[in-house]
Amino acid sequence: MGHHPLGYEATILHHAQANKQLELIAKAKLLFIWRARFPDVREIIEVARSSNVPIIYDIDDLMVRPELATAQYIDAIRFNNFKPEIVAKQYGETLQAMAASDFCTATTAELAWQMRKASNRTATFVLPNGYDHEIYMKSRASARRKPTDGVIRIGYASGSRTHQADFRLCASAVGSALRQFPETKLVLFRRNQTVTLDLNEFPEFEGLEDRIEWRAFVDLRDLPEEVSRFDINLAPLEAGNPFCESKSELKVFEAAICDVPTIASPTGPFSRSMVNGETGFLAKNESEWGGALNLLISDAGLRRNMGRKAHRLALWHWGPTRRAEVLQSIIDQIGGGRAAARAARIAFAEPPASPVPLHEHRIVVDHDRKRPSDVTVIIPLFNYESVVTEALDSVAGQTMQELDLVIVDDASTDRSLERVKTWVAQNHDRFNRLLVVQHVENQGLGASRNTAFDLPDTLYVMPLHPDNRLLPRCCSALFERAKNEAAAFAYSVIQQFGAGNGQMGKKPYRAASLIPANYIDAMAMVSKEAWAYVGGYSEKRRGWQDYEFWCRLADRGLYGLQVNEVLAEYRVHAQSMRSATDGARNKAELVADLEDSYPWLSILDARSGHRTPSD
Repeated sequence: MGHHPLGYEATILHHAQANKQLELIAKAKLLFIWRARFPDVREIIEVARSSNVPIIYDIDDLMVRPELATAQYIDAIRFNNFKPEIVAKQYGETLQAMAASDFCTATTAELAWQMRKASNRTATFVLPNGYDHEIYMKSRASARRKPTDGVIRIGYASGSRTHQADFRLCASAVGSALRQFPETKLVLFRRNQTVTLDLNEFPEFEGLEDRIEWRAFVDLRDLPEEVSRFDINLAPLEAGNPFCESKSELKVFEAAICDVPTIASPTGPFSRSMVNGETGFLAKNESEWGGALNLLISDAGLRRNMGRKAHRLALWHWGPTRRAEVLQSIIDQIGGGRAAARAARIAFAEPPASPVPLHEHRIVVDHDRKRPSDVTVIIPLFNYESVVTEALDSVAGQTMQELDLVIVDDASTDRSLERVKTWVAQNHDRFNRLLVVQHVENQGLGASRNTAFDLPDTLYVMPLHPDNRLLPRCCSALFERAKNEAAAFAYSVIQQFGAGNGQMGKKPYRAASLIPANYIDAMAMVSKEAWAYVGGYSEKRRGWQDYEFWCRLADRGLYGLQVNEVLAEYRVHAQSMRSATDGARNKAELVADLEDSYPWLSILDARSGHRTPSD
């Protein structure tokens, strides 16, 4: 039994176990069946139906079209010497189980279409594959341990001996690249002595035996350590083959969160999962496979930039925050009523992720123990030499042990950077990773935060302005709530000090509370996925970047929460961002700009000269 971030409890059983726990099935709120065939789940389905338990059938491969069970469509039948009639029978039994269910879920739109067609239009939802928090952390730590031996590794992470026909699409181009570029190797896998790709079927690799790097087959949870070793990831599939067209984007995002660019066949899911020429390459013939390989092998900078762009794209689309929202939407739609109608409207109209502007910077300090962390504290810095060490000390004093720190100096003109470097030299061992970078040119607070958000290797980020302080439990308390509830952000009550002594962030989160004014400070635990989805922070220099950021999240319907505890301290002084924003003309322009961007706002601020609709 496990607890889901949405608040549900899930019990996972093999069908043989489930047949012995029919009372549990009868009391369930939902019954998910994954891949099981009808003879094995007949009684389970009957009990669920008699108890009015909704039944959801889930598959991630096109296993409900018995007529496709031929070597023409499924190469595993040929390569593994399966009997087509047996596979067809199994697919027929899978179809029976699916047709007996109330709803279906699939990993891609193409697979969902096939399932609706095969089951006579059963309502089928797309619940994408994705990665969880632990896989992301392992991927990022593994990426920082990438080999530096000068070898350029072209990786093909096939999980079974079922992809001979797929690999044939790129075999000639890969063989030619190995011959042309002596620094390259092809990475393949084998389980004991059983290979997942039989190169004997590809004469292109004769004489290249010493250029093949065989790796031991690993468990799925350990796959990031292998994929992160790749410099180029291969994802060939037979475009036009309905079985292949239904496969998910798994290979693309597994590589992307390790900063590895992919060359893929232009199936529907792969075509939607990348921007061709920017986050990877789509290749439909030998010439395009060869051209993409030559470009990536020849240009390390291109590989690096494409990998980082692919990573940013993968953050929202296949991350745990979005998948939790998609699952809740499906559950609401299955439940029926008004909640179902609202959930469908949101699901059908989900806007795409917005691009994040990023700026040139140089690395000043990169201390890395190459271990995963849960949270990164980020500090955007510009001319705060007198107080920045207080902020840094408060980060070092966090009770959370596995912690990273990223500092972005926005071309300070005082001694801020020198103070930071001195502090870092004395405290770097406190952190798994401590990174200090400096913008080549001053870009402003919003840009500094975007740079700082892009650099961490954690899914949760805690912004801290250099004149403020975190109390010891801040990171651990906010992280646990945000992660456990799959929230886009979590904030606490903040105590003012210095020239003020009030408290901030005392209201629980409601998007409607943002309509008249902001009430959430930047010191909040923020999902990096959500940051990527909304396009990061505004880079306009007039102020209120925090307010606009919360509006961006509210505008996308993302979930936030308040921890009703004082966990941070806000310094009130004449040079604070809030004081600098309060000029009458600047504030009036800010109000007008925000209300133009978010028409649902009606900001109440007498000093701005703004008139409310009732005036």
